[in-house]
Amino acid sequence: MLQPGRFDVLIYLGVSEDVDSRCKIIKAQTRKMNLGCTVEEIEKIMPKGYTGADVYNYVSSAYKNAMIELKNSIVSKIENPNPSRSEIKQLIGSLSSQDDQLFEIKVELRHFEVFNS
Repeated sequence: MLQPGRFDVLIYLGVSEDVDSRCKIIKAQTRKMNLGCTVEEIEKIMPKGYTGADVYNYVSSAYKNAMIELKNSIVSKIENPNPSRSEIKQLIGSLSSQDDQLFEIKVELRHFEVFNS
């Protein structure tokens, strides 16, 4: 039951059915991400019938998978599983500008494929 006022008009936005529309939604949702694949590749493996909110959840989960993978790769490089503060400072101080790539989150196609299995 709707009361008159703020929510008295309903607008239905259907599911995008063509490839171009889905690619535009994916592109908008991933615009701040560093992608290691193309939007078209993501669209090919993404389940059909997703709304904009579904796409947001899909790409956010893939980004989270990429962050977890990066965290695990960094932790594997640390010899001591519970480093002291001085060991952390020493590790950070020893990093060169080339090591900045170690901390760059890159979302690859495999991060999206996790949801399709």
